[in-house]
Amino acid sequence: MAQQVPWEQRLFDYVNRNVNPTQNLINFATPLELPFNPSQQGAVNSIFYPVNDVPQRTSDRRPHPRIDNIPHEQLNTFRPPANYHISQLVVPSTLIIGPPGTGKTRVICSGSILRMFNPVNLIRTHPRRVLIGTFSNAGSYRIYEQFHNIANMANAPEYFQRIKLVQADTAREKHAFHNLQHTLNLNPDDYTINNRCDDRILLNESLIFVGTTDSLAILSTANPHPSVHGVIYDEASQLTVPHFFQLFDPGQAIRSICVVGDDAQLPPVATLAPLGVSALSYLQGLNAYQNTPIPQNRIIELERQYRMHPAIAQLTQRIVRAPRNVIPDGPTIQPNYLLDPQNYNLTNLTNPLTLDQTTIDFLDNILRPEHPLVIIDTSEIPQATDERIGISRMNQVEAELVVGVYNALRRSYPYLENEDIILTAPYRRQVDIFRENIVRSGTVHQYQGQEALIVLYSLTYARPNTKSDFFTQHELMYVGLSRAQRKLMIFGNQDAMNHPDPAIQLVRDTIFNFQYVSGGQGYPLYNINPVSHQRIDVQFLNDIRNNLL
Repeated sequence: MAQQVPWEQRLFDYVNRNVNPTQNLINFATPLELPFNPSQQGAVNSIFYPVNDVPQRTSDRRPHPRIDNIPHEQLNTFRPPANYHISQLVVPSTLIIGPPGTGKTRVICSGSILRMFNPVNLIRTHPRRVLIGTFSNAGSYRIYEQFHNIANMANAPEYFQRIKLVQADTAREKHAFHNLQHTLNLNPDDYTINNRCDDRILLNESLIFVGTTDSLAILSTANPHPSVHGVIYDEASQLTVPHFFQLFDPGQAIRSICVVGDDAQLPPVATLAPLGVSALSYLQGLNAYQNTPIPQNRIIELERQYRMHPAIAQLTQRIVRAPRNVIPDGPTIQPNYLLDPQNYNLTNLTNPLTLDQTTIDFLDNILRPEHPLVIIDTSEIPQATDERIGISRMNQVEAELVVGVYNALRRSYPYLENEDIILTAPYRRQVDIFRENIVRSGTVHQYQGQEALIVLYSLTYARPNTKSDFFTQHELMYVGLSRAQRKLMIFGNQDAMNHPDPAIQLVRDTIFNFQYVSGGQGYPLYNINPVSHQRIDVQFLNDIRNNLL
């Protein structure tokens, strides 16, 4: 009888040899040389230390041969940089940045597993545990769910016994995690857990703790509290500097940190200027603090796109970054970038409605899966102007168009659920109109860190020669556009954005003059431009009002 491979080894080997990126896992079959030699970089217990002759940032795009047949003892040498920095026990500090959809959550989970089951770590008397701190409960759940998916695919569910989702029993931290296994609940008024044998066992057996920084801070003050060797931060662009240092317990022997986030996201909302600096900016040195930033050779940029359609990814990047090609993950998963054509049924839209044939053709053009990026210009509708209400704005005509197209989407794709579509706008008054009709709608701020298959985005702004602060803050525009996975539909008035302000001109030209540049990765699947630019008229508006509202 063949000897059964221990589950730790099964999981460790699976994560190392995963070659199937279609299963929502990172592809580890492209090894890179080490970005630096840790033995030559100074004291390991220093979080920030200077490095001479700093090289340029490390990218995850360089092609290398496969590692399927590399001996097990060499696996730690051949590792993509992002996973290497997390999985090893000797890297003092690392910054991993990337736009939405570039696999930041997968890097956190896969690197943590490799670290947790590193043979060096498993034989230690005192395991080197890891805290994974997030800004939001949704972020914690996303990471925990990814661990669960990896366990199922690796056929090693036993490792869940080593991972705990930490909850703090406070009004702020309560959330619907009661149905998850291996959850550790802490009472912030009673940090002593000596009298709870089950919790002591959980702490002793666990190697990874996932939770918000507030929850994990309570864990670190428990008595006894688990020894921690490394800290990983997710959603770092939303974490303040106090949040960042919240997990640095003086009694812990923390030897490494890894900060993961998107450097183009919105900074934390704060009344005091120092609190408005994100942990990400702090570590990059882009702030008023006199701290030493992380050296450039330990800042890793993720550029391979795993979630968004490439056309949507390119548009969002051009808003906040110099134009660059965000590479998709190859032609084998290109169909996943589109809505399923088999579930698109235009007859559901035409029956029993009495839409004009011109309107039907127009809707077919913007709704079909082959057009993942749709830009609709309302310049030819005189009534499509916005109304100032205090510091907010609303555009009744544009709101009606968005709601009408939303209803057409629901009819044409009957399998879609409410959570699959987001309606968003930069102004609360515009969103208030959506909320009268739509389940999932909100401002751009509300949906930072969330995503949906389809996003309908209303620019709202349509009053020429007036300035909108929203368009001068490109991070706001970036967050709103980057929520979409498979389809992004933008509604706006191009003529109204003929404004002398360079910031408004950039948004206008980027959106309304956008042209997709193929990355040579197998797209387009169809002989159709993935971007659809459309101008609507009053006849279309009236047809929408009479049939779809």
